[in-house]
Amino acid sequence: MLGRAAARAHRSGAGYTIKIVNASGATTLSKAQPTTNEQQLAGQPWLSVGDNSSTYGVTRTVVNYPTMGSAGIPAGATVTDAELKLWGWLNDNTGGGSATYEAHALTQDFDAAAATWNNASSTMAWTTAGGAYSSTVAGTVSGLTNDPNRQEWPVTSVAQGWVTTPSSEHGLLVKLSGETTSGPQERELFLNRSAQEANLRPELVVIYLDTVPEDTYYVPGMPDRLAAASSYTVPVAPVEIACRVGMSRERCCAARVRSQRGWQSGKM
Repeated sequence: MLGRAAARAHRSGAGYTIKIVNASGATTLSKAQPTTNEQQLAGQPWLSVGDNSSTYGVTRTVVNYPTMGSAGIPAGATVTDAELKLWGWLNDNTGGGSATYEAHALTQDFDAAAATWNNASSTMAWTTAGGAYSSTVAGTVSGLTNDPNRQEWPVTSVAQGWVTTPSSEHGLLVKLSGETTSGPQERELFLNRSAQEANLRPELVVIYLDTVPEDTYYVPGMPDRLAAASSYTVPVAPVEIACRVGMSRERCCAARVRSQRGWQSGKM
């Protein structure tokens, strides 16, 4: 089982890294039960987002993560893509059409083991009941059905903000766009951090460009003779681009292997 600040990294092309960051905490905020912590909804490893529950009323989900730095993402990295991923397994639509689920950046820290609709922690109220969050919609998901599936919200700008300004990282909130009786009446149940299957727990997947990409260039040729104390200009191309524009398969593979072994083809 991965720990609180655990993350998995994979290389993704020249200079790019995919980081899978596990949630540190997640819970449901219930408007109908504003002083009750719903980290284990109905005693189960569930999260709820919706507006048609007779027991919980309007519900929102809040999720937080380790700091991007502690997850291994460099302070100067450029985030090219980031997605909040939740595994949805039950959809209950009682009318009004299909709902849209919005992801927002939280503007206040919370304690998943104590947070309620009214409070962010056992000692601190939300600045706005129901979760303090940015009005900017970071990403949306719609058209959910009763088929279990991983739902993905694009939150690239939010993750970049967390990398650039670590103090701005408070987590994410997911809610319906309407939450009114005149709009879609729908709710979705997701799995939380204590789900039995670890791969179905909440994740943030971040793809970023390394601050200083290393070992990613291909030099197609060098002068036959190199004189001492002389300078030469040679063509250099990123390995991935060279592979796309006509380098033979054998040379492409060799260049990638040299790159992975730490050989810099642009250095003499």
